[in-house]
Amino acid sequence: MPINDFHTKSQVSFKYPPDLRTAIDTAASHWQDFCTLPLAVKQKMPYSNDAVGVGYEYKDGSGHKGDRKENFDISLSGQEWLSGQVAAVGDPTAEKFVHAASGAISIIKPIILDFAVD
Repeated sequence: MPINDFHTKSQVSFKYPPDLRTAIDTAASHWQDFCTLPLAVKQKMPYSNDAVGVGYEYKDGSGHKGDRKENFDISLSGQEWLSGQVAAVGDPTAEKFVHAASGAISIIKPIILDFAVD
């Protein structure tokens, strides 16, 4: 990888493997499905900030400097806990999203680590 581009342009381009493209497209599709769930269902999804910080987070924008956002944090270190928690909620749409996003992370991890070594 042309690491010098990162140093001089603050960006770098590299090959995007087809299996990663497929995994990202699948995860994005499942995220869109997840977003269509009623808020009451999504809020049943757990969030752990116990040094891992994984799960569903919704902020309604209330307060003086309220932040309005909806996100779902996933990491390999929190994957087992999150998968178990989401399975306990029992929503297949959420389970599909977590599974797909975790799969994409597994594919991209070696690419990121290779980049970091450079």
